[in-house]
Amino acid sequence: MNKNTLRKRLEVLNLSEKETRVYLATLENGSGPASKIAEEARMNRVSTYGILETLLQRDYVQCRLVAGVKHFRAVSPGLLMEDKKQKLEALENVLPLLKSMEKTHHFRPGVRFFEGMDNLKKAYMETLKSTTEICGYASVKNILPHWSEYMEEYVLERKKKNIFLRGLSPDNEIELNNKSLDQKYHREMRFLPKSSFEVENEIKIFDNVVMIASFDPHPFATLIESKPVADTQRQIFEMMWKFAE
Repeated sequence: MNKNTLRKRLEVLNLSEKETRVYLATLENGSGPASKIAEEARMNRVSTYGILETLLQRDYVQCRLVAGVKHFRAVSPGLLMEDKKQKLEALENVLPLLKSMEKTHHFRPGVRFFEGMDNLKKAYMETLKSTTEICGYASVKNILPHWSEYMEEYVLERKKKNIFLRGLSPDNEIELNNKSLDQKYHREMRFLPKSSFEVENEIKIFDNVVMIASFDPHPFATLIESKPVADTQRQIFEMMWKFAE
């Protein structure tokens, strides 16, 4: 298993990409100062030190002074697993009580903002919790230059979760060529004239949520949780869907 695959699988630990790199470098390094771990992680020392301090607070690494210099050591993966199990068991024990305390209330609309490529990907992962089909507008040619593994990390994951997608795209050559992959990717794509429909960002509508994502010049995404907003956007999508080819 290569390191890139390993890093992806370690997302279950709720670590960012850089935090994962530093944790793995610390694990491989055994014990040492931030400068040595930064070299192993191929990151600058200042950033690595800040991440190590964060991992220290979250109990992923331990620290001791050697000749007045902080040396960091990764907490054993076995201990991390045991800690996760204990916390899960503790939650399961109090879950009936928590459910008994829960009160139903009207949902208040909320907006969440995700800035930077790592966080933008997290917004996409939110769509994979959908209990409905996903409707949306997108242009793969705008996404792939910024997210080269978009198909593997998102599209195939959506397919695995059996979440169907209906999408509208401009009728450029790249999008039209991808039409033949609809069945493979568990979707149906339709197209609008690129002269009047050139997508610069991506919009996804699912459940009672609308996601708006932009990759250029600075990656960010917004999730709007509101039934009226989602219903309105879905109606607009359906009108455009009827005129698309």
